Amino acid sequence: MSVSRDQLLQFLSKVYEEQPDGQYNGLQVEGKKEIRSLVTGVSLCSDLIAEAVHKNADAILVHHGFFGKSFLRVTDSIKKRLAPLLKHDINLFAYHLPMDAHPVIGHNAQLCKAAGLLLEKFYSCGCYCRNPDNLPGLEIIRRLGEFCDKKAYEVDARTPQQNDLCSSTFYGTRVWPFNSSLALDSPPRSIYICSGGSSGLIDEIEDVDLFIFGEPKESAISTARDRGISMAALGHWRSEQPGLWAIGDLISKQFSIAVEHISIMCDV
Repeated sequence: MSVSRDQLLQFLSKVYEEQPDGQYNGLQVEGKKEIRSLVTGVSLCSDLIAEAVHKNADAILVHHGFFGKSFLRVTDSIKKRLAPLLKHDINLFAYHLPMDAHPVIGHNAQLCKAAGLLLEKFYSCGCYCRNPDNLPGLEIIRRLGEFCDKKAYEVDARTPQQNDLCSSTFYGTRVWPFNSSLALDSPPRSIYICSGGSSGLIDEIEDVDLFIFGEPKESAISTARDRGISMAALGHWRSEQPGLWAIGDLISKQFSIAVEHISIMCDV
């Protein structure tokens, strides 16, 4: 089975709503007209492209593609990535913020579902969630840790001291318990989830018990303590796989082509 490049692009354009973004979302590099196999990955890199070539893939779909709206200079890492795509006639599709924000198959909606939470509304690309089953905060973290595959993130846990801003680690997720929402007997009522490098939104979001994000910023941690919001960092790469799993499943069912997710692991 195969799908035409234009047909797949039309399908993806209907799935994802356009958002103001730092990259062009859609078909970034034109390759073969017919697509029989596709690989997905979080970030475009030489290793992912090499895997696509090895598997004779006709297309790659990523979350982080070539950033910038147009190419003025093709040098260094851009040249290294672009050259094999052109040589092997591989299509490159990339969707950044639209993949974060999709209300059903986006990263954050998928994380909310995996945690057993109820999605209430979106802010920016993230979502506010309720906890109707009164799940303990650490149970939410455990579910997300298992969902995102904790194995790449096993590090020794430490107990934060009273006056420092250091995290402890639970199921591969770094946590900062700045209120009681991560205690076993005090479940969080309100949660905000936003994948990737979103911890800076701590200055903007409503008062919630728990903020689950991807990659931490130093300044965000002190702000969270001042606001009394507990923090949980899944990891940037780790938090931005779920939307790719979901769109890969959707493409496979829609067009009956081979779709494989390639995990080029990164512990950031």
